[in-house]
Amino acid sequence: MFRCNNKLIGAKAFYGGFQRASGKPALTNDWLTPRDADGHGTWCAGAAAGNPVGLQGGGQVSGMAPAARIAAYKVFWTDRSSGNMYADESDIIAAVNQGVSDGVDVLSLSLGGLDPNDNYFNDLAFMRANAAGVFVAFAAGNAGAPGRSQGAGYRTVANFAPFFLTVGASTIARGASLASAAAAAGTQSLPLSAIAGAGSTNNTVSCNGTGSGNSTGNGTLPGDGSAMPGSNFSSGDGSSLTFTADGGITFTTSSSAASVVADFSSRGPLLPPSATAQPPQPGNAILKPDIIGPGVDLLAAAPGKKIGETGGLARLSGTSMATPHLAGLAALIIQKYPNWSPAQVMSAMMTTARVTDTASSPIKSSTGGEATPWEMGAGHVFPPAMLDPGLTYDARDKDYQNFLAGQDLTRAKREFPGVSLSPLAVRNLNLPTITLPRLQGSIQVTRTVTNVGGSQSTYSVSGNAPAGVKVTVAPKSLTVDAGQKASYTMTFTVDTPSNDFKYGYIVWADNQGHSVRSPLVVQPLSR
Repeated sequence: MFRCNNKLIGAKAFYGGFQRASGKPALTNDWLTPRDADGHGTWCAGAAAGNPVGLQGGGQVSGMAPAARIAAYKVFWTDRSSGNMYADESDIIAAVNQGVSDGVDVLSLSLGGLDPNDNYFNDLAFMRANAAGVFVAFAAGNAGAPGRSQGAGYRTVANFAPFFLTVGASTIARGASLASAAAAAGTQSLPLSAIAGAGSTNNTVSCNGTGSGNSTGNGTLPGDGSAMPGSNFSSGDGSSLTFTADGGITFTTSSSAASVVADFSSRGPLLPPSATAQPPQPGNAILKPDIIGPGVDLLAAAPGKKIGETGGLARLSGTSMATPHLAGLAALIIQKYPNWSPAQVMSAMMTTARVTDTASSPIKSSTGGEATPWEMGAGHVFPPAMLDPGLTYDARDKDYQNFLAGQDLTRAKREFPGVSLSPLAVRNLNLPTITLPRLQGSIQVTRTVTNVGGSQSTYSVSGNAPAGVKVTVAPKSLTVDAGQKASYTMTFTVDTPSNDFKYGYIVWADNQGHSVRSPLVVQPLSR
C-alpha cells in the first residue's frame, strides 16, 4: 500500500487498437491496466514532474516541474520475456484525444518510429491538441547519426510536424555533481560514498573513458546496477577518468564540457532509403529536431517489479529521457504565461537556446566537429533565459490549416470542411527557424514576432549568412509595443551553389538584455 500525495491524478490504458491489430487479448507478461511493466513511462513521468527525492550520496533528484500533477496514458504493451514493446496508432490517438478532453496542459510523448513515407496529415491529432492549447513534446528517436543504423547518408529523425516540439538528446556536465568536493583541474580521490548510487562495499568499478590502473572497459557500479556517473566521458570530449579499487575513485579532469549531441540522438534531414529518389518535402523543409536537452545517464523514477513492491530510481539514456525534460520546462513557461499558445512556448525555448557548451565552445557532435542545426535544432535548452524571451514567433490553428493546404489542398479541404483555406508555403509558416532545401536563384521569407517583454522595445538584427548564400533583412530594426506584432522579410539569393546544406543564423537584440536567435538552414543549388 502507499499514501496518496495527489501527484498522479489520472491513469488510463488504451489497448483496443492493439488487440484488433494483433488478434491477441493482451500480452501475458503485462498488466492490462495503466500499471507500468517496463519502467519507461514511470521514468518519463518522474523526469517531467516528479517530486524531489534525496540521494544516498547527497543531493537530490527532481522532475523539471515538481509542483505539477501527472496524468498517465498507457498505450505501449510490453512482452517482458523479449523486451519488445507494442503500440497501435489508434490507441495513441485515443490517448491524445483523452488527454485533451481531460484538460492537460502538456503532453510528453517519448515514442515514435521513423517512416520516410510519413506526411504531416498523419499527425492531425497533435495539431488538434495544439489548437486546444496543449503543448506537445515528441522524442526525435534513437536511430542515431547517419550510417549508425540506417545506412550511410540516411538521416533518422522521427516526428517532424511543425505543431509539436521534437527533442534530441545531449550529454550533461558531470563535474562537481559527482562528489561533495569541487571537481577542479588535477587529480582527486573521491570515495564511493560520495558518488550517488554507489552504496556498495564492493569497490570494483569500470569506465569507458581514458583509464589507468585497473580500467576494465564498460561496466556498472555493483549494488544497484546503475551506470557509473561519468561513464559518458571519453578521450574525445576533453576529459579523462581514472580510478582505483581500494575504496576510492580518482578523477582527472580537464575542461570537461557538456552538451555533446548524443550518439544515439536522431538527426535530420530526412532522406529516402533510395539514393536516387527525390527527398520528400516533409522531412527536409522544416528543421528537426527543434532542440536538444539532457538525455544521457540520468536518474528518475522506477516502478516496483511486482504488486506491492516499492519503486526506486533508474539511470537511463535516450531521446525518450530528453523529451520529458522539455515537457516539464514547458509547464513552467505555461505557469508563468497561461495565455501563450503552444507555438509561443516552443519559440521561447528555441530562440533562447544556447549553441555553446559549458566551456563556451560550440556544441559538439558525437561524430566529431561542431554540431549542425540538423543535429541540435536551435540549440540546447537554456532555462534561465526561456522565461523572458523578449519576442516570440506565434502560429495558430488557422496557420497550420493553411500550411497543410499548401501541402495538399484537396486533402486539406476534406480534413477541414467549411474552412476558408489560403495555401501557405512551408517557408512562410511562422516558425522560429528558417529552412530552405533545394534553393535556386532567389526567394523571400516572411516572419512575424510578438513583443512579450512587457514594454516597448527596439530590436536590431545581426547574424551570419550561410556559406554561398547572400541574405538581406528588411527592416533592420523593429520597434514593437508590448503585446504587439511586427514583421520582417528576408531575401535569400544563391551566390555559390552547393549540394550540401549550409548554416547561419540571425539574432534580434534589444537594449534590455533580450537576444532572439533563429538558425538558418539553406541548400543552395545551381539553376
